[in-house]
Amino acid sequence: MREPLVFSGVARPSVRVIERRMTAAPGTGWGADPRQEALIIETSGKGRPYQIEHAEGWWRDLAELRIDDEPRVLSFLKRRGDPNGLLQPGKAIVTSSWSAIVAALRQAATAWEPEKVGQYASLDELARADACPPSAFHPENAEYAAGFLHRMNPEEWKRQLYVAYRGLEPVPVAISLEAYCVAAAASSLRAGLAMRRCGFCTSWFLLHHKSAQWCSPSCRAAKFNNRTSPHAFRADEVGP
Repeated sequence: MREPLVFSGVARPSVRVIERRMTAAPGTGWGADPRQEALIIETSGKGRPYQIEHAEGWWRDLAELRIDDEPRVLSFLKRRGDPNGLLQPGKAIVTSSWSAIVAALRQAATAWEPEKVGQYASLDELARADACPPSAFHPENAEYAAGFLHRMNPEEWKRQLYVAYRGLEPVPVAISLEAYCVAAAASSLRAGLAMRRCGFCTSWFLLHHKSAQWCSPSCRAAKFNNRTSPHAFRADEVGP
């Protein structure tokens, strides 16, 4: 059973990189040099509102992003929006501001078996169910992984989540995409389930059913209609 977790987001289909800049990115675990190239991104239009009702596993997509990976960063923005909620017309963002949340989620993801990067020859091979083995959950790593919450500013954290009621049922509501991803990661750790990449869009999702191959009914339908996802990528394009 998926845990309820509500978030109202704005995806940004019209985004572009306008500049690259060297910036400090401490604590990301991406080598000894704390300086990294970051992207400056702007958007246009009103964006595409979307609603989420449950804790999903695609927080791990954000955990694997490099702040200088233009295709993956733009794809995430087009599908999920800005984790900090700051990107809007006339107000550009610098992806170095994502470093803290990415580092925290990378620690949460250590409870799962890492993907064997580079084992797939093509996107089509990745999309086949037999080429997308589950990423097993390792309970022995859960305590360290759960420490990712200590990376978050507790005062800021309190302002980004609140509890609403549906009848007598308490339901957590995330104000920002960052808060949603952190709460979803905590939910995933509590569930202790294996994860798999969707056979259509390649996003991570929790295996509530061991044979599940798609993260959503829409991805399943798109796959059977022989459509191609604009967000999918090859496994050798994953991670740092």
